[in-house]
Amino acid sequence: MADIRSTMLGMTLRSPVVAGCSGKTDSVERIAELVEAGVGAVVLKSLYEEQILAAAAREAGKGGVVYGHDDLDGFVQFYEKKHSIAEYARLIKSCKSSFPVPIIASVNAATSGEWARIASEFAEAGADAVQLNLFVSPFDESRDSAVIEAEYCSTIRAVKAATPIPVIAKIGPYFTSLPRIVMALEDAGADGIVLFNRYYSPDIDTEKLSVRSADIFSQPGEY
Repeated sequence: MADIRSTMLGMTLRSPVVAGCSGKTDSVERIAELVEAGVGAVVLKSLYEEQILAAAAREAGKGGVVYGHDDLDGFVQFYEKKHSIAEYARLIKSCKSSFPVPIIASVNAATSGEWARIASEFAEAGADAVQLNLFVSPFDESRDSAVIEAEYCSTIRAVKAATPIPVIAKIGPYFTSLPRIVMALEDAGADGIVLFNRYYSPDIDTEKLSVRSADIFSQPGEY
């Protein structure tokens, strides 16, 4: 059999096929199927801080005796976040004890300072690397492109300072100069770059007159 071992982020992979974060990488059972099929590394399904905060807001919005008070709502938010991060850390530990391939955590933080803290917890849980799903909204007319790009780089520097494992920057295509931002992220300490083809987009359901997710599947024209 041919030797298809490869390297990535200083790690030796048994094959160059990496399972990206998706519904196939959110449980030990599904990941076991990928490992059996021969993947060289697995990127766990992303943890989105925004989704955690949205779930906490839904709970706080239910009303009743407890909710509706700022201090208690804050506690619900804190508990939801802590619980979700702990669950993700347990998944990392289970994968590391079950599979012989590198396990890469994936995170999308929404609030200042959380990137480094969450990445550090995942490193302590045993993740071989961490992928940061970076997106800074470009729709504030008071912030020019240099300020936005600097925020990407400062996030990388903060996470690199907080964790010893390799850090991957996952970015979109919407930059004036894609090679320039890649170089800047490398200078900031990124060990690797993932070029994400597109983001989820909204669509309008004309029958129900409501906003919904657009088609999530790639189209031939995107190539």
